[in-house]
Amino acid sequence: MDGLGSAIQIDTRGTEIMRILPRVHEEINEEWLGDKSRHAFDGLKFQRLTTPLQRAPDNTFKELSWQEALEKVAKELNSV
Repeated sequence: MDGLGSAIQIDTRGTEIMRILPRVHEEINEEWLGDKSRHAFDGLKFQRLTTPLQRAPDNTFKELSWQEALEKVAKELNSV
């Protein structure tokens, strides 16, 4: 997830990734790992988008059908 190719260790429990840690590699990333690489596995479990959502003026989200969402995207893309 970074341009360095950081050395990492992936800790799992069964088939579930529990955390990603840096491995010490002095030539590449020493003992550091960026947040993007460290937390990238969250998207596999917690941040999946299964239903299109539209932000309402009050900062809540309204569910849309896929057809509605794609029509809105097409309209926005055609306007630029």
